[in-house]
This record gives sequence, structure tokens and C-alpha cells, in this order.
Amino acid sequence: MTASDEFWLKLLDQEIARGTVSAEGVFQDYLAVRGANNDIRNNAAEWLFETVLQFSEKLNANGFEIITERNAESQFVFHWATLTGPSMFFSNGIRRLSCEVGSIKAPGHGIIKGGGIAIARLSHFGIPEKDQILRLVAGEETARWVVDGVKTRPFDAYDIARHLRILVS
Repeated sequence: MTASDEFWLKLLDQEIARGTVSAEGVFQDYLAVRGANNDIRNNAAEWLFETVLQFSEKLNANGFEIITERNAESQFVFHWATLTGPSMFFSNGIRRLSCEVGSIKAPGHGIIKGGGIAIARLSHFGIPEKDQILRLVAGEETARWVVDGVKTRPFDAYDIARHLRILVS
């Protein structure tokens, strides 16, 4: 059991003891929501990584030598929240594109402000002005990555192509 699970179970036990919530069904509801959000995050991260990987493989087929590396667990900070999740790195000579996806995993790690169940950070080593932050927002029917900023917009194949053009330029 993770520290986060222990924290929430302790909090839930306290509320049940106070009589503010009923033990019947509450824990199952918590597990169902947590499990659904984990599935959404995992699928969204996998889509992002696989899409960037497919684009990079097409570039490799055309003479580039993009090297990929994958980590199952990494951490980064976004707006004072510590986010944990998988990451992928794409290298071309001295250029490097980091693609990290993270969510809150422990009680002391903060919250994702502005909604969203995960954050993705695409960053270019040495070129911070080209970095991009994505927010995974869950709608009623589907979840999608949106570009975080003053005006949010859907993240799409154009964005991926732009990041890979920077990597190979």
C-alpha cells in the first residue's frame, strides 16, 4: 500500500468514526474513481509517447538518428506540485526532447491547480522558450490533452511535429 493510500484510508476511517460518512460503499467509490483516473492517465501517457515515437521513427527512416529512452518512473515539479509518472527522452546529437507525464501520487505533493488529472511537460534541453505544458482534462465522454496557457487548445499532431522539427534542426 502506498503512502497516499494509507493517508486516504486513515482520513476515511476518521470520517466514518465521526459519523460524517457511511462506511458502506464509500471505499468502493474511492477505489473506482481512483482506478478509472489511473487508467485514463496511463492510456493518455501511452498515446502521447507512442505518437511521438511513431513520428520519430518516420524521421529515422528518412536518415535521422533519433535515440529514444524510456523511464517508468520520474518526477518533476509544476507550479509547486511534485508530479510523478513515466517519461520518454528523444535525442538527436546534442538536442534532447524530454516528454514527461505526471500526477500527484502522495499527500504532501500538492495539487494540480486549474483542474486536470495529469500534466505533461515537453521540454527542449537548452531551449526553454520552446517547452510546452499539457493538461489532461477528463470530459464526460473522453479525456484529452490540452495545451496549458492563457487560452487552452487541444494538443494535436501539429504540436508533435513542431517539437520534432526543433529536435532535428
